[in-house]
Amino acid sequence: MYTKHFIEQFWEGEQKDQLFVGMPFDGDEAWKFDVITKAAKKLNFKEGAFMQGTEKEAISIPEGIFFNIANSKMLLFDLSDDLRIPPQVSGQEYHRTNQNVMYELGVAMAIREPYEIALIRKKTGTEPRLPFDIRTININSFQDRFGSDFIEGIIKETLAKKELHRNKRIKFVRQSIDENSVMLMLAYGRIPNRNHFHLDPVQISPYKSSLLRLIDLGMIRFESSLWSPTGFEYAYHWTDFGYSVMEDLGIIKMNEKDFSGSKEEKAIKQADERFMEQKKNFLDSSRASTD
Repeated sequence: MYTKHFIEQFWEGEQKDQLFVGMPFDGDEAWKFDVITKAAKKLNFKEGAFMQGTEKEAISIPEGIFFNIANSKMLLFDLSDDLRIPPQVSGQEYHRTNQNVMYELGVAMAIREPYEIALIRKKTGTEPRLPFDIRTININSFQDRFGSDFIEGIIKETLAKKELHRNKRIKFVRQSIDENSVMLMLAYGRIPNRNHFHLDPVQISPYKSSLLRLIDLGMIRFESSLWSPTGFEYAYHWTDFGYSVMEDLGIIKMNEKDFSGSKEEKAIKQADERFMEQKKNFLDSSRASTD
């Protein structure tokens, strides 16, 4: 499967809270991954660290690589020389970086932002033989100090850069939404224990362009489900990023006490009842027409 096709078809809207690690899957280097895994857990990655070859799911290798590169919170690549690869270039005595790791890095550079990627490499006595388009990227070197402090420092620095860019993105999005978008946030973004909403054809008309804009900005995502060849239901779901923008705007979720008995609760109940009645009538009509 080609990377472009996979990303277009299977890229998830929400990131996994894990650290993707690109490094040779080698028994002699397994201790490195253990250090990285402990650092990831200490820094509150809920799903820890992931390296291709350590997964438990029955999934093809390319799909596992694409999926985890696309959807991991952060990516770390070890560009150290792979000592298993013998010197073979013009008789010069040097090894080269693992080619699988270079491929994974290429995929990452194509689909992820630079501030989400960190590179490390063990120092050698010679100049690193790396592709020209990677030599200019900052690479964190280590020699005898590959420990938790070294890895934790790199992860913290990368996450800080990511947070900075995230804040810039929030500021941009704030300046890109219209009044109807704000009305949708106030009406449907403050409901406790519920991240989705539905608008019937009458309601949706004045908000259509705003909904499409919110989808483009990554604040909401759209999901649908078919009942039959002619019947379906759909809903808009707020993303984690969408809630971050709302929080920055001062639009905060209601607590259960404030929600109970409020006009928002009444409107949600009425909308749910109206939807369930429409669905029941449709399904009853479909069954009657087939009898």
